[in-house]
Amino acid sequence: MRYTPRHYAEALYAVLKNTAPGAQPKILKQFLGVVKKHNDWRRIHVILHSFEKVYLEKEGLRAVTVDYVDVMPKGLKEAIARQLNGKLIFEERCCPDLYAGVRIFVNNEILIDASARAYLKILFRS
Repeated sequence: MRYTPRHYAEALYAVLKNTAPGAQPKILKQFLGVVKKHNDWRRIHVILHSFEKVYLEKEGLRAVTVDYVDVMPKGLKEAIARQLNGKLIFEERCCPDLYAGVRIFVNNEILIDASARAYLKILFRS
């Protein structure tokens, strides 16, 4: 029987949640052994992405990524936190290929794309 990446992710989360921090490396090593044993190693990136989703979902967290060109606008982080009230994990990335503006992702899905690159793409498409 094949296991889906979601099955692996939920199993790993359940085990790690109830394990002491000192024993977690051993558990992870065993988990990777199980993945190899079931010939699912080629899908490890999908399994880890699913684990991230499961972790965020079960812990009630949101992952917020802000891409900007040069300097992150002042007050943007606080404004996002006010709008998305709850526990947030912020990641800031400098992306010169945006040309100008910002792009905001919540849980790896685009929420706002206010970049010059997006506007140029729309402009030249028509």
